[in-house]
Amino acid sequence: MAKILTTFTLIMAIIGFSQSCRKGNFVEKKKQKPIIEKIQSRSLGTFSFSNLLPPVKGRKVFWEGVFAAEVRAGIKEQEQNRFTSLVKMTFSPDGKRFAYGGGNGDKYAVVTDGRKGPEFDGLSEGSPKFSPDSKRLAYGAKDGDKWVIVVDGQKGPEFDDFAAGSPHFSPDGKRFAYAAKNGDKWVVVIDGQKGPEFDGIHKGTLKFSPDGKRLAYGANEGDKQFFVMDGQKGPAFDFIVTKSFKFSPDGKRFAYVAKKDDKWVVVIDGQKGPAFDGIIAGTLKFSPDGKRFAYGANEGDKQFFVMDGQKGPAFDSIVVGKFSPDGKRFAYAAKEGDKWVVITDGRKGPEFDGIAAKSSKFSPDGKRFAYIAREGDKWSVVIDGQKGPAFDGIVASEFSPDGKRFAYAAIKGDKWVIVTDGQKSPEFDIILNGSPKFSPDGKRFAYAAREENKYVVVTDGRKGPKFDLILKGDPKFSPDGKRIYYVAKKGDKWVVVTDGQEGPEFDVIVANTPKFSPDGKHFAYVAKKGPNWVVVIDGQKSSKYVAINETIQNKSPKFSPDGKLAIYVAKKGDRWSWGKNTWVVVTNGREGPEFDDIANKQPGFSPDGKRIAYVAKKGDKWVVVTDDQVDPKFDGIAVGTPKFSPDSKRLVYGAKVGDKWVIVTDGKKGPEFDAIAAGSPSFSPDSKQVAYVAKKGDKWVVVTNGQEGPEFDGIMIKSMGFEENGTYQYFAKKQRSENKNELFLVKHHPANKK
Repeated sequence: MAKILTTFTLIMAIIGFSQSCRKGNFVEKKKQKPIIEKIQSRSLGTFSFSNLLPPVKGRKVFWEGVFAAEVRAGIKEQEQNRFTSLVKMTFSPDGKRFAYGGGNGDKYAVVTDGRKGPEFDGLSEGSPKFSPDSKRLAYGAKDGDKWVIVVDGQKGPEFDDFAAGSPHFSPDGKRFAYAAKNGDKWVVVIDGQKGPEFDGIHKGTLKFSPDGKRLAYGANEGDKQFFVMDGQKGPAFDFIVTKSFKFSPDGKRFAYVAKKDDKWVVVIDGQKGPAFDGIIAGTLKFSPDGKRFAYGANEGDKQFFVMDGQKGPAFDSIVVGKFSPDGKRFAYAAKEGDKWVVITDGRKGPEFDGIAAKSSKFSPDGKRFAYIAREGDKWSVVIDGQKGPAFDGIVASEFSPDGKRFAYAAIKGDKWVIVTDGQKSPEFDIILNGSPKFSPDGKRFAYAAREENKYVVVTDGRKGPKFDLILKGDPKFSPDGKRIYYVAKKGDKWVVVTDGQEGPEFDVIVANTPKFSPDGKHFAYVAKKGPNWVVVIDGQKSSKYVAINETIQNKSPKFSPDGKLAIYVAKKGDRWSWGKNTWVVVTNGREGPEFDDIANKQPGFSPDGKRIAYVAKKGDKWVVVTDDQVDPKFDGIAVGTPKFSPDSKRLVYGAKVGDKWVIVTDGKKGPEFDAIAAGSPSFSPDSKQVAYVAKKGDKWVVVTNGQEGPEFDGIMIKSMGFEENGTYQYFAKKQRSENKNELFLVKHHPANKK
């Protein structure tokens, strides 16, 4: 029901910047932009604020006054909208737009992006609201004794009332709809056009198709119920199961369950199917491509599936079926007497004493189908209708990614085998967890097993050397499927076996560090022998180090996105000489300059993978190092920086100079501030602009391309960001007195924009 709200309590996140230093690093946050053009503020009702600048910890604050200003050379403020109460304030999903409803006495209005809409006698609960794409705004309003829905500033037809939560936008935001009442009749309004009148519209049934092109809802006339699709009334029933309604994934088809007299039917695309004693809950489904449908039904004590309107064979019970990924096939399990069968594409398979739960699966391409079945106390895999050999147990069945191959692990007596494409492997004492596994391209196959208290990896049917242990989860394939590795133990030593070649022995191989480059051409891992740590890249050991990334659980080494660079952080010197060790960043085996510390022990790549930057410490000073070039020394470097621009050509970071902070852009130091906000600085999408939030005394400003914006008492966290045209937008607060504040919408435009 529509309802007037006069005040609204909400927790608002106006940025409260905390300053903390750890090893000289300042914790920051936020985005920024260029020269200001438009500022707008608005009046808010009673609020409880958190993260205010300065903190106001639960204190009630009254925001009053709404202003708009054009700012290019200086700031001009001019009073525009003033309210004494607030209904609701909301940001668009993309955070770039802002709307709120306010009231003065008995008049209310909605302000959107600084523009005040027409006045009304009330605003509905939940208003205003943005569309999912953030481009449209809608709200309900009271006009005299009538209610209207306003969309994009256009007032719709008048009604006595409308449903709570109105209006509803389509997923793409292009359409809207709502249910409304005049007298004792209800209608659904779609894109401003009234539909037919009914005695009632069923709550929660208003639903757009996934593509937004179609709309359905449930309605009733007298004691008859029906669905309305695209304005066309469907067949009437005694009862419709509103929660059963569903669109096909492509949005072109729809289905639901309904009852007439003592019979149940499924309605597909407005056409009634055959009547049955019951429709089995949860079985109605469309194929992934939307072209087919299936559901389970019963007549008396017999159950069956109906596929594309055709009734299948009857059984004592059926199990929920599944479509193949391409939607062309359908399979389910059924019980007849004490026997179970699997029906695939309408064809009954052989009878079994049981079907393993959740074992049925289609291949990724949908062309093949497999399941695990039991006869007596023996289990078999049935693939494409053909029963395989019997075993005492079957686990870990898997299709290859291309769907051409199939493998599983099986046990017979006290021995295990792997069956691949119908061929049994030699017997083993156990098959390790995680086996078998196919390469990403499906062309190769591997598993780990134990025999005679030794462990082996079998790749493409060839057994590798025996070891005392194989690391859990191994072997692993490279992304392109051409290479394979695993970690193995020999006596008290560990080795990495890559493409069948055993690497050097170590005391420790750090778990999770063995990795292939994204292109699969290179391979690296971290290892330890005696007191020394090394990184092995493509079989070549690095120099010996005191530590690699200090904590061996770290993710070193790290490959660039193109796989051409491998970097890690290493500690040099004597492990027993505290304070005399140095840290270096090693790139493709080449050491960079030495430092007393490397921040976070993890350098960063530019987006294109060609450049490297990191923060390092020398004495009590910190520097930024880019491509081995050392920048000037500072008292601290802001956490979260340095940052590369999206095009990888530029670099920016925050730095501390004494008790002041600066932003350094492309090596050039900016003006000093008392603090830089967490998350600052940031680049525009085209990499041409830099923006950040900074503190001057007890005020905050946004700096874009070196230009300071106006001073505020707070900046709103989620509102900040660049727009496509290069404009930087945010919401900010000015505190006029103890309990009077103003909220501003600020836009910084690029210097070349008017």
